[in-house]
Amino acid sequence: MGGLRGAKVFRKFEMDRVLFRAVLVPAALVAALATWLIAEYLLDIRAGRQIERVPMNASLRDVELVMGQPDSISACRGSELASGCASEAHYEHFLSTWVIRYSADGHVVWKGRYVSD
Repeated sequence: MGGLRGAKVFRKFEMDRVLFRAVLVPAALVAALATWLIAEYLLDIRAGRQIERVPMNASLRDVELVMGQPDSISACRGSELASGCASEAHYEHFLSTWVIRYSADGHVVWKGRYVSD
């Protein structure tokens, strides 16, 4: 009788392991992905609110006090040069990049958002 009971316990243990692998692990991965996407979305909204607080003609130092250090800085090119742009700072997020363009003397001449397709 004890052997039969042990077999039932073993089968239950095996079913629990299968359930864990088939349901709980994927559910945890989906929850982790959802958490990451929500965090990125909220950080993007925050960056948009911060960039709204940056006035035109603000200095690079003033922008960094509001926005923090940019993820990258590049030289302006093409039609951007005509607007007085010398460099642009990129604040990158999952689906968009917030950009602030600076004049040669380091003051804001444009600010906006690039959205990924």
